[in-house]
Amino acid sequence: MANDGAREVLAIRYGTRTTTRAESFLNYHLYHEPDAKIDIDYFFWVIRDGSETTLVDTGFAPAAGDRRRRTWWTTPAQALPALGIDPASVSTIVVTHAHWDHTGNLYQFPHAKIVISQAEYDFWTSPLAGRAQFAAHAEPNEIGYLRAANHEDRLTFITAGTRWPAALSSSRSAGTPRDR
Repeated sequence: MANDGAREVLAIRYGTRTTTRAESFLNYHLYHEPDAKIDIDYFFWVIRDGSETTLVDTGFAPAAGDRRRRTWWTTPAQALPALGIDPASVSTIVVTHAHWDHTGNLYQFPHAKIVISQAEYDFWTSPLAGRAQFAAHAEPNEIGYLRAANHEDRLTFITAGTRWPAALSSSRSAGTPRDR
């Protein structure tokens, strides 16, 4: 793909889950509707512009999916070759938020720059994230991977004043987070 300014965006469905409305929607009983099964699909995204390959999230890791009873078919590093993309060519990963189903498989891209909100990183690396109501939504080893990437200077932090796509071209936003 030549870099003519065009971007290709691909949505990759890598897993699914069948559950119920009552299990998925907060206070569903207040809706006064009958419960029913629903299917939830899981995706990660690929953005290509000819010279760069960016992932948006990296899905959930197979072990976490198995433990949480999710069906999965592939990981990003397994899926990319079928799209003609060498996993080693992924230059940037945008982490929309640090829940377990968005940060699994980061380790498959050990050289990619990771873009994440400063506030998101600060929360998930704080003691507050260890509280039961929050901890269930993250995997400790994946938060540990984000910490390690921070120490390797591979994180770019998005703050209120960060402009896109400038964040992708800098190694860090203004200010470096406190080491945790």
